[in-house]
Amino acid sequence: MLDVGSNTVHMLVVDAFPGGHPTPMSSTKAVLRLAEQIEDDGRMSQQGCDSLVETILDFQRIADSSGCEQMMAFATSAVRDATNAEDLLRRIEDTSGLYIRVLTGVEEARLTSLAVRRWYG
Repeated sequence: MLDVGSNTVHMLVVDAFPGGHPTPMSSTKAVLRLAEQIEDDGRMSQQGCDSLVETILDFQRIADSSGCEQMMAFATSAVRDATNAEDLLRRIEDTSGLYIRVLTGVEEARLTSLAVRRWYG
């Protein structure tokens, strides 16, 4: 799983199979601070876009070396709110082959709530 957030990009590699609980195998994070890369006109800066593409390619190499067979990728508010998000996502897909699903604000809030609930019981 690849989570492209406003501050960090986080990849979690798990061993998962039907009917079983996913077992975390490795976790990798990169602090990109994408929210700070949004320019006055609402576009993500070229530096922010370049850093994200490079990070995704690096993380794909890690996933491949870990034997990862499938990667699910999600993005949250920094990408969602960028006025050039469509161009950025196309560039990522063209460069890496990875499709990134952009969560709506409601989906992001729901998943965050579920994660907190699971973490704290």
